[in-house]
Amino acid sequence: MKIFYLIIIFNFFLYTLAENNYSKASIINQSKINFDRSLEKIEQGIINQDKKMVCIESKDSIKLINKNQIQLKRVEPYYDWNEIKKVLLLNVNKYCQGKAQSD
Repeated sequence: MKIFYLIIIFNFFLYTLAENNYSKASIINQSKINFDRSLEKIEQGIINQDKKMVCIESKDSIKLINKNQIQLKRVEPYYDWNEIKKVLLLNVNKYCQGKAQSD
């Protein structure tokens, strides 16, 4: 009977550990998904000549990088996130009437 309880406790431990890892992975992936969506909106704004959308999404993308850079580096370790921020800042300068606000 003791072995049965040990197996249940061990299974519960494994389940908790797996659930915790899944939760962390989900948060990390969500950062990248949000960033990708923002870039898609920037692209659509440029295509449609919607300066306001490009401005807002560029600022939001910079904020996403600033807030989630560690997680983003885990998902995309070969991306140079500082260079990406610099390019987005060029968008802010161009589409936000020259007001470079990267927060």
